[in-house]
Amino acid sequence: MFHIRPPEPRYSFTWDGNVLLTFLESWFPLSVLELKQLTLKTAALVALVSAQRSQTLSALSIDFMNSTATGTLFVVNSLLKSSRPGKSSLMVSLPAFPENEKLCAHSTLLYYVASRTASIRQSLNSSQPYKVVSSATLARWLKVVLSLAGIDTSIFKGHSFRGASTSKAVSLGVPLDPGGDTGRHPVSGNRRPQPYQIEGRPSEEEERVRENNDVKEFIQTLDEPMVRKLCIRSLRRGVGSMDFMQGLLIMEDDLDEGHEEDETVTPTPSTSTDLACSSNAGTPDPAPSPSNNAIP
Repeated sequence: MFHIRPPEPRYSFTWDGNVLLTFLESWFPLSVLELKQLTLKTAALVALVSAQRSQTLSALSIDFMNSTATGTLFVVNSLLKSSRPGKSSLMVSLPAFPENEKLCAHSTLLYYVASRTASIRQSLNSSQPYKVVSSATLARWLKVVLSLAGIDTSIFKGHSFRGASTSKAVSLGVPLDPGGDTGRHPVSGNRRPQPYQIEGRPSEEEERVRENNDVKEFIQTLDEPMVRKLCIRSLRRGVGSMDFMQGLLIMEDDLDEGHEEDETVTPTPSTSTDLACSSNAGTPDPAPSPSNNAIP
């Protein structure tokens, strides 16, 4: 089953972050937005900046929130998918973005918490009855934002915010921490949380070239009889025969380049039939023997 259906990532590509950012910029100023719009914008900006799962977003609590002029920090004490025994509490950072207040997750969250939902502080739900939202609700909100922005939600779900956020950061040259855990680090230390980098998946052509190079390096360690034996065995089994033969051709081209050798042409031994034919080629046919019915 592993060879028939090998594990693959859910998305081989992602949506353009500029499309969503342009849409979120249009929802400004915050004072004129409905509570539902403000809730969707806050959830989308927090998901983009933190690159967190909806489960982690639902675990954010103002009881463990610390806001300063430089940003907002959440300490996550709940059990998450990535929780492990002995692992310290994690934090989610939302740095301030004064260059563009329309897209600042820090200021948008503070306005949402302090100004619009202070009287219904029991939760972040946007409609009555106000109660604590679940991770499924947050994932649905993120999907609604994608749909309103014109992104195909038949392909991309709420979880695609993680890949789109980190991919956009890589394309802009933002220095990322490969050893980090997507914006979350232990509470101890003065390190600023940064998302991890998602490495691009190699193309089929790159995989083919790499496999051919591996075959080439392996074949160079073998002698000629062993190469012939492996080639014949591969062709008989029919497993990877084309890649194997292509690796042989690449190796042969590399070995022939710059190394001209004198080749002695050895005549191919003829078969017994050919020898018999060649020995009788210059001998005339014998005279026919007289027949018993010949006329005297």
